[in-house]
Amino acid sequence: MCVLILENCSCSSVHMSMNKDTTPTFLTVPEVARQLRVKEITVRRWIQDGILEAEVIQEGKRHRYRILKHIIDALKNHPAC
Repeated sequence: MCVLILENCSCSSVHMSMNKDTTPTFLTVPEVARQLRVKEITVRRWIQDGILEAEVIQEGKRHRYRILKHIIDALKNHPAC
């Protein structure tokens, strides 16, 4: 899978930083799964294993995740994909 390859990638498009003037856009787990054509549980596993960065929003005992859109865009445009 592409995401696993990117774990050790030095590609600048994957590791780009946000400008202070840019408001970050976030995606949900279902949105990421749809874009990368994988199951939601796969995205959750990648987050839990530290392969995919995400912001955790804790709601009681459940966790919701927000993933930066530019990270997913970089994954989709990476040559190894």
